[in-house]
Amino acid sequence: LEQQERMRAADLRLAEIPLAFTQRGDLLAAAINQRIVFFAVGPRGTLVRALPARLTHPGPIERLAFMGGERRLVTLSGGVVRQWELPGGRPHGSPQRAAEGSYILLAQDGRSVLSLT
Repeated sequence: LEQQERMRAADLRLAEIPLAFTQRGDLLAAAINQRIVFFAVGPRGTLVRALPARLTHPGPIERLAFMGGERRLVTLSGGVVRQWELPGGRPHGSPQRAAEGSYILLAQDGRSVLSLT
């Protein structure tokens, strides 16, 4: 019973981690506190390996999404929306203010970001 409780607690923690897949589904980004870790995804959704690229964010990341295929990642943290160039992780443009608890919506053309509360 104790092991089952630990497994449930681990599942709850995993459910709180912001995740984003590319449109093709072959790359996964996971936000763990202030870091974004990338994973290659293989057939049937298996994680093949962690990739060496990592981004460090100024604060805990609440939301993230890929934009423009795999060329850019958008993050939301502490009411600030940021865009990151991929690969490499250089900031793209200036950070934009958003309300706490907002959601990130991306236009289909991959060029526009909207944050909603």
